[in-house]
Formats: sequence, structure tokens, C-alpha cells
Amino acid sequence: MNEITISTSLPFVNIIRYRSSKYGTQGILHINDFQCYTLELPWYNNQHNISCIPPGLYYCKLFFGHRYRNVYQIYNVPNRSTILIHNGSFAGDRTKGLKSHTLGCILIGHKKTPYMIYQSRICLRDFMEYMDYQPFILNITDTIHNIQPIITINI
Repeated sequence: MNEITISTSLPFVNIIRYRSSKYGTQGILHINDFQCYTLELPWYNNQHNISCIPPGLYYCKLFFGHRYRNVYQIYNVPNRSTILIHNGSFAGDRTKGLKSHTLGCILIGHKKTPYMIYQSRICLRDFMEYMDYQPFILNITDTIHNIQPIITINI
């Protein structure tokens, strides 16, 4: 296995994906003493609007859009654009007609069930404040699927 060393002054935020079902891909986000739950779409080979993004290292910084303001955007996701970390509760399999608050973005929340996350708005606020609205490197590890991680970071 090849080892890669990345030298940056930016903090690393880690997401470990641990379960996937038709209700979404569950994970845990952590950095130092901050921890919360994540929910993403199931894996469909990085297809637009129906799949979570590939595991790997990504640059993240603040995003101000029309619908979502003051959230983080995940940059350099292959063949995808405007992937965000934002609030929401459901990430069900869109191909099966299940409810979803994401088209490929990462939802975060303080609490979870097997079907959803909640206390999402509070969690997003807490995460943004913990990060002091500063950029970071996101490291997504997938323990479920056999997916080759993406290792390109352009800052």
C-alpha cells in the first residue's frame, strides 16, 4: 500500500462511513473533541443526484448560495459540482422513491435513527462555530463499499 503525506496547516475533518441501506449511508464526522452523525445518499458509482461522493481527501470552504448560506462546499469532487455539507434529515434512495433532503451533499446531525438524522440545524451551527468558519481538509473513509479513494486536493 502506498503512503501519502500531505503537508498543510489546514485542519483535517474526518468522516467514517459505517453503514449503508436504502435509507442512506451513515457515518460519523469528527475533529478533535467535536463529533456528530452524517447521512448521505447510497453509493451509485458517484452518479449525479442519486449517489454519495467517493471517499477521499477534499478541500472545503465556506459557501454562500441562494438556498444554503453559510455552509461548507466540498471542492474537486470528480464529475460533480456544488457538493455541500448542510442540514437535512433524510437521504433515502432516490431510485426507490424514498424521501431525501440531498442530491449528493452530506447532511449532519447530533442525533440519529436507522432512517434519519435530526437536530441538524443545531448541529450545522455548532460545527460552523467549532470550525470558526475556516477552510479545512475533509477525509472521507468508507468501510462499507470497495471504492478507490480520491487523493487530489487543489487549494
